[in-house]
Amino acid sequence: MWPLGQGGWLNSPYGLFEAPSFTMHKGLETTFQYLTRTDNPAAVELLEAALDCPYGPVRELALTALLARPNRAIHRRLFGRLAEFDSACKAIFAKRPDRLTTVVGEIFAQVRPKSTKHHGRTTGQKKQREACGEESPANRPPVDGKLQKDFVRACEAVREFRLYDALPSLVEAAQNAHPSLTALAAGTVLEIMKAFYAELSAAKKCSKDLKTLRTRLTEVLQSAACAYKRHGRKELLEAFLMVAKPQDVVLRRILHDRKESAHEPLVRMLTESDEGGVIRLLLAFLEDPQTPQAALEVIGRRTDVRFVQIWAEHAGYPPPEVWKETLGRIRYLAWAEAGHPLWAQLDGPSQAGCIGLLLGCKIERSRVFQILEFLLQEGKPEGRRAAVAALEHFPGAKADALVVRTLDDRDPYVQAEAIRQVRRRNVPDALSRLIRLVETDQAPVREALQEALPEFSCKKFLRTFEHLPDEFRQTAGYLVRKIDFDAPAILLAEIQSLSPVRRRRAVEAASAMGAVGELETAITPLLQDEDHRVRIAAAKALADSRSQPTWEALRDALFDRSLVVREEAEKSLQKITASLAGQLEMALAASETPSQFSESLCDESC
Repeated sequence: MWPLGQGGWLNSPYGLFEAPSFTMHKGLETTFQYLTRTDNPAAVELLEAALDCPYGPVRELALTALLARPNRAIHRRLFGRLAEFDSACKAIFAKRPDRLTTVVGEIFAQVRPKSTKHHGRTTGQKKQREACGEESPANRPPVDGKLQKDFVRACEAVREFRLYDALPSLVEAAQNAHPSLTALAAGTVLEIMKAFYAELSAAKKCSKDLKTLRTRLTEVLQSAACAYKRHGRKELLEAFLMVAKPQDVVLRRILHDRKESAHEPLVRMLTESDEGGVIRLLLAFLEDPQTPQAALEVIGRRTDVRFVQIWAEHAGYPPPEVWKETLGRIRYLAWAEAGHPLWAQLDGPSQAGCIGLLLGCKIERSRVFQILEFLLQEGKPEGRRAAVAALEHFPGAKADALVVRTLDDRDPYVQAEAIRQVRRRNVPDALSRLIRLVETDQAPVREALQEALPEFSCKKFLRTFEHLPDEFRQTAGYLVRKIDFDAPAILLAEIQSLSPVRRRRAVEAASAMGAVGELETAITPLLQDEDHRVRIAAAKALADSRSQPTWEALRDALFDRSLVVREEAEKSLQKITASLAGQLEMALAASETPSQFSESLCDESC
C-alpha cells in the first residue's frame, strides 16, 4: 500500500501520483482513461495502489479502469478485496457482472472432483468405484481452508450481485462438491432464484432478455431435477419449481411418474413451500385441463393460510371461466368443512373466493351447504354475502328456510341478496315478508326490493292509476314511493309534460304517494294551468303544503274562473289552517306545562 504524502500526493515507485481535488475531475478522468488503455504493466500496479486512496473518486476511477482490462488475474485479486470496497465501488462491480462471474465460476469448478478421464478410468470403472464407496463425496479429500473461504465469498458474491450467469457452475458445485460445501451451494441457488422470481414478479411486462434468461436458468435446473437421485438436494428442486412453467416437460414427467426418485420430494415441496414462485406454479396448473392429477391432489391438500388466501383472491366469486374444467376434476379440499380453523384466519374477500372454489369443485353438495350455513353465522361480511348468493344453487326446503332467516340479517348486502331470492323460491307469504321491509333506509335493501317487486314501480303505477280503486291508491302509492328510487324524477317529468291528462294524473299520483312535499315547487305553478282539471288536482294536492309561496298561490286560486278550483283551493286552505292551529295548541300546551308545574311547587312551598 502506498502512503499518502504531503500535499495530497501518492508515493509510488513510479513517482508521485496526485490525489484529486473536487476541481480536477476532468483531468483525472483523462488520466485514468490513459491508464486503462496503456499496455504498460506499471499502470496496473498504479491503479491497484489507487484503490487504497482515501478519496472516493480516485478509488472508483481506478476500479473502473481495472475492471475494463480483460485480465482474469486482476479480476481475481479484485475479488479477494471485495469485502473492503464501499457501496459506490460495489455499484461499479454490479455494472460489470461478467468479471465476477468468471472468477466465481473458476472457484466453483475448483471444488468439484476432476474428470475421470484425467485418471485414465472409464465411466464403467467410475460407477464400480462409486458402488464400492471409493468415489462417494464423503470419501473425497477435504477442501483446503483457503479454497473453502473463497467458495464462501463466491456464494456471497452470487447473492449480492445476482450473478445469474454463474448458476450453471454453482448448480454443478451443489451436486458434485464436497459435502461440506454442497449445502451452501444449494442454498445459494435457492436464494438467487428467489431474487430472480422477485424480478419477474415486479416486471410489469416481461422483457425479451428476461424471458431468455428464464429459459436458460430453467434448463440448468431441469438437469438438476433429473439428477435428484444422485445429489438429493431439495433446494435445487424448489429452485426449479420457482421458474418452471406448467407445460415443462421434465416437471410433468416427474409428476406423472410416481416411481421417479424426484416425485415424492417434489410433491412434498409443492405441498409445503410458501414461496411465491411455487404458489404461482400451482395456480397456473388450474388453467390447463390436462394438469397432472398429482398437482391437483397437492392443491386439495394444502390448508396453509398463505396459499388458500392467494388462491381465493385470484379466484374471486365466481372463479375465472378458464379454471372451470380443471376445478371440476378436484374432488377433495382439506379445508372444505364447516368450522375448519382456516375459515377464521381468512379475510372477507378470501372467504368469498373460497365459496366460489367450492361451487366449482366436485365437492359433495351437502358439505358445501353446511359450510354456507356456517359462514352465514360466523363468516366475515364479504364471506356471508357470497354465502347467501351461493344459496341460489341449492333448491329445497332447508335452503328456503335459510334464505327466509337471512331476511333479518344485520348486513344490508346480505339482506338484499336474500330479498332477490325469496320470491323466486315461491316461499309462502313472500310478498308480505318483503313489504314489511319497505320502511328501511338502507340503499342496498331498497335496490333489492325494487328488483324483487317490479310491480311497485312508478311507471307501472301511473299506467294503472286510473283503474285502481280509491282505497287501494294510497297503499299502493305509499309502497311505490318507498320502493322506487326514481319515483320523484318520473313524477316531475310527467308534471312538465305537454299532455294535460298526464300532468293531472302525475299530480294525483304524487298526492297518493305522499310525495307532494318533494314536488311542491313543480305543482304550485299548475294552479295557473290552462286545463281546469289540472288546476283542480293541484289545488287539492297542495292541502299538505307548508310553504308561504304555496299558501299565497292557493289564496289567489280563490278567484279562479272555475268554481270547482275555487272550492278545492278553499278546502286546502282550511285544512292548512286547521293543521297550523293544531300545531299551535300543542306548542302552547308544551310551553305552559313547565310554568304550571313551577307555580304548583311555589304554592306548596308557601
